Amino acid sequence: MPYIEIDSEKISFELNHFESYLDDLEAILNNDGDEIDNEQSDTDQRYEDQQLSLDEKQRSDDALSESKYLLGERYDIFYSSFVIALFSYLEHKMNRLCRKWCAKNAVKINLEDIRGSGIHRARIYLEKACNKVMPNEELWNEVVAIGLVRNCLAHAGGELGTNNKKLRNYIAKSSKNGIRIYNDNLRLSKEYCSFALGIMHKFLHELTRPIF
Repeated sequence: MPYIEIDSEKISFELNHFESYLDDLEAILNNDGDEIDNEQSDTDQRYEDQQLSLDEKQRSDDALSESKYLLGERYDIFYSSFVIALFSYLEHKMNRLCRKWCAKNAVKINLEDIRGSGIHRARIYLEKACNKVMPNEELWNEVVAIGLVRNCLAHAGGELGTNNKKLRNYIAKSSKNGIRIYNDNLRLSKEYCSFALGIMHKFLHELTRPIF
């Protein structure tokens, strides 16, 4: 009987590393933000105590404002790179699952024989060549939506443009998960990164149940 070995424990271990990475980087950025806030408080106090002139305070305020702006940019880059890396991880695991099945069971159809790319091609292969029952459609749709977010980040730098109706609708329905639009650009948060990670946990848990 055809079979494939799936190391679901390894996948859980690797996804837990994503979670630790998210927490560690968030802590570093939050600490940097606290330092900026403390410096601002110190500047305000020194001005009140007449230890700084108005001109000196304004220069300090301008420098701290720039630091806050750059910190916000670092948050955006971090959250964006996290989602891109997470989705790339999913694509890799799905493609690897397809190729392991093909190698172990001498399937004549290779993944590369299927039209398309990414998770959509992998799904077709798993369903048609492996007779794999995919996770429920609601969960799959969440994964596809995260893929839309990933594509916008990776290919357009987060700029939505005019041809992103599906993504705009998704964001409107998912604002409670920490994703929003600001100046026609995607804005993510730790909450959204955690949400996306949770979806990947659920999806890969379902997907890596043994195939027989």
